[in-house]
Amino acid sequence: MGKDWTYLLFDIFQIRSVSVPFSEVSLDVVEFASKPTIYHSPANSILKSGPIENGNIRFSLIREPHWNKLLFQISQPVLAKVGNWESVDFQTNVYYPLLMSATKELFLGPEGEVKIIKG
Repeated sequence: MGKDWTYLLFDIFQIRSVSVPFSEVSLDVVEFASKPTIYHSPANSILKSGPIENGNIRFSLIREPHWNKLLFQISQPVLAKVGNWESVDFQTNVYYPLLMSATKELFLGPEGEVKIIKG
């Protein structure tokens, strides 16, 4: 699938389904993030296929109310890729939060490691 795919999550507890268990420090970083952030983290061993690169996955906890509600209704992690597309399945006027220029990228390790990839 490539490296540009991101798991979209609506709740912090969904992190367990895509990533290895985190320390409290790493969970606090996700829970209290004020801006849209894409996290890189070691993949959960139950993920046999999917967008895993060097043992890591990308995920984001989507807090924007409209997108969060959509993800909640789907009720499972959703894979998304941002790019230029010639055709789309649907269109909305609600801005996608990960397209903001202020979107950050962090690596979160299971032992509490936090590294800034894009600040």
